[in-house]
Amino acid sequence: MKNLLNKLNFRRFFESLSIIFLLCFIAIFFHKSDPLFLKSNFPIFTIVSAILVLFYGFLAGFSIIVISGVVFFLFYPSSLLTPLLGEFILILIFSQFHNIWGRKVLKSLHISKYYQDKLTKLTHAFYTLKISHDELEKSYVSKPYSIRDSFEIIKKSIIKNEDPFKEFLLLLKNSYNVQQVALVTYQKNREIKIDSTIQNFRFNKDNPLIQEAISTFKPAYIDQLDTQTEDDFLAVIPIFKTNSLKALLLIKKIPFLSFNKESLLQMSIILRYFYDQLEIYQNFQNYHYSMSQKELLFRYELNILRHLKKEFLIDSYIAVFKPFDHLLEHSFRRKLESDIRVIDQFIIYNDGIHVSIVVLLPLSSYSSSLDFAKKITNYFKYDDIKYELFDILEIELVKKYIKYPYARV
Repeated sequence: MKNLLNKLNFRRFFESLSIIFLLCFIAIFFHKSDPLFLKSNFPIFTIVSAILVLFYGFLAGFSIIVISGVVFFLFYPSSLLTPLLGEFILILIFSQFHNIWGRKVLKSLHISKYYQDKLTKLTHAFYTLKISHDELEKSYVSKPYSIRDSFEIIKKSIIKNEDPFKEFLLLLKNSYNVQQVALVTYQKNREIKIDSTIQNFRFNKDNPLIQEAISTFKPAYIDQLDTQTEDDFLAVIPIFKTNSLKALLLIKKIPFLSFNKESLLQMSIILRYFYDQLEIYQNFQNYHYSMSQKELLFRYELNILRHLKKEFLIDSYIAVFKPFDHLLEHSFRRKLESDIRVIDQFIIYNDGIHVSIVVLLPLSSYSSSLDFAKKITNYFKYDDIKYELFDILEIELVKKYIKYPYARV
């Protein structure tokens, strides 16, 4: 990301410098008596500077100041220095506005990306639940593995630090009778790892079936194309994250009875879960099997929100609620489940004596978090539920507050 930003900054600097030099050359050649148009009734210099600085930013403004300063000392008397300094002040104001607006745009992009990721995960979870329910009704007895069993196998293989890609291909063979398959992993839209059970496999990204899957963002299979492909793949299942290609599953050989849309959809869900768990494992060092899935996802989201706060100053808050007793904890939890947003998460810490309910409020300001806490505690008596709000970076304070015993005043 930093390399990309550096390249963009260099490109912007080069473009702005080229345009400024070109404009100065034209002005000197055709209007030598007043190349900066400081004596003109129409503010040409101000308008051109505003356009360049608002588009390219401070680098363009700095270039304009330097070049126009040189031109001024070559062609103008010192008596016109005051209007030029006024133009320089405007350039600095324009560049500051560009900076502020750029930060707001970048912040909005990361917020949008977070919501898009959450929507993708929730959509995936919905289809997982639906297919798992259909499996119980139709094929629970006939198949050796359910989707839930597949999830457990994937999680164990990742935590045990085995070869998870090899284990995943073996899982496809046992669950769906996939006899020949290849798994291509991408990073920054470039293939970085290929695992295959196909002999002499060579990856051809120009394959029509692969291009069909990538362009439509969904599994593609052989009867969607009129012509037979050179590699003879039966199906290609792509996995994307925020429009960036993450992996391709290439199925070459599978029994006819196992090759259907339902199986492709189930393999797509298992494939996405596999890469989601890999990402969690790579970004979350304390990943272990004894941790519940809910706690794991809570901590993973916490790390993401902490990163957004540190890098882009995007606010998120943690609300910690302390019910007076276990009966209140049960009632409060039921109320919380009905009132929280889809993107909110909560987890319960119980030391055997006191209970703390920790709620993660992504992309929320302090005032909105406070309104949420007041609204949900208003259903109970004043001293039944105690709560406190913490910034997403105040993890140590959250830990201390959880350990602090609750007593009525």
